[in-house]
Amino acid sequence: EWHKASQDLRMAQEQREAYAYLVNQLRIGFFQRVLSWLGHYQKKYERYKADVARLSQEVSYIESAKKGLSGAAFVTFEMLNNRNHFLKEKPRWYSLRSYAYFTFGRPPFASVTLACTRAPHPTDVEWKNLHITPTMQKMRGGVLILVLFVAMITLVTPVT
Repeated sequence: EWHKASQDLRMAQEQREAYAYLVNQLRIGFFQRVLSWLGHYQKKYERYKADVARLSQEVSYIESAKKGLSGAAFVTFEMLNNRNHFLKEKPRWYSLRSYAYFTFGRPPFASVTLACTRAPHPTDVEWKNLHITPTMQKMRGGVLILVLFVAMITLVTPVT
């Protein structure tokens, strides 16, 4: 959300600066004079000026708004044996779960239990979707499979 808004803001600022340059540039050639006379560059400049103002407000709102937790954390270990200790209950291929449990054991965090998995490569993470729980992912996958199954049966069934 923030990344898209700030990227849009940067693009609008660049466009505004380009049209500000075109508005103030001396026109040579018939077509350039016609565009200038019609106010094309001035209209574009005003449009991007308004976009910059709107996007600046949006970015500042996102930056100052209350943030929520995604429920995900990434930990890097310096030593392999520390990682192995942390993930001591390794998931097995025949297990239905792909994570190990970790508990802190000290108050006030004694009641907290974490489900730990090996992290994917950072380029494989869709950062804006971290708030989607594994249960929701499974439900969406199930609905997709059901829709594809119905579509397959509908297309394959002969009409007689």
